[in-house]
Amino acid sequence: MTPAQFQQQINLEAFTDFDCSNRLRPTAIMQMMQDIATRHADLHHVGRDFNTAPRLGWVVVKYHWEFTNYPTSLDQLTLDTEFRGHHRMFVQRDFAFSYHGPCIGKATSIWSLFNLDQRKMVSPASTLPYPWMQAFSPRPDDLNFLAPVKFPSPELPTPDRQATYLVSYDDLDLHQHVNNVLYLAWALRPLDEEFRRKHSLNVLDMVFKKEITAGQKIKVLIKFLTSTHTLHLLQDEQGTVLAQVQGQWHPN
Repeated sequence: MTPAQFQQQINLEAFTDFDCSNRLRPTAIMQMMQDIATRHADLHHVGRDFNTAPRLGWVVVKYHWEFTNYPTSLDQLTLDTEFRGHHRMFVQRDFAFSYHGPCIGKATSIWSLFNLDQRKMVSPASTLPYPWMQAFSPRPDDLNFLAPVKFPSPELPTPDRQATYLVSYDDLDLHQHVNNVLYLAWALRPLDEEFRRKHSLNVLDMVFKKEITAGQKIKVLIKFLTSTHTLHLLQDEQGTVLAQVQGQWHPN
């Protein structure tokens, strides 16, 4: 295993990690990816304890996962992560989920490095000139992010589901904004119970556009592009898109 790679065994908890249909919660999957990325970065002192000035922090821009076998009734997962390198101002990190050997799912993500005091992006390659900070090199089996969908549009004029949430203090993380896991929780929440019980979220594509802070009102709009392909928008009160989520669901 190279310095760019890291692995962790995760013991799953029945009442926190699984939903009422005994499937691993999508938010639990995202939390696991966030946690292992943080632990891996911490090993290189570029996580919560940056040994550089000014104050820096990683912000996720995109997530994409694909499960060939969505996790149900598991006692443990092996989660691998690999730092793939930088694309100019962004870096890519990949993940693989396995259960007692076989791979059951893969994910990829794009991150930016922020000056947290000035709230602006900085170049990872220039700011963190470490040996493992190499330029990204593509591979044949790399996952592809889904193309964005314009909504509302003449073809897709109105949402099928919607809800509004008020952001509170308890929603904020260490970077003083809403954590990406909560974005996903809000995006999925307006879906009805029957649909969630009958489908697994085998493909997720999530793009974060703007940070959300306390006191904001967030509107979630959902459009069914097909019976198993959903589009979710998180907007502020002015209609600015804060995140776009696409889900491809597998009937159980």
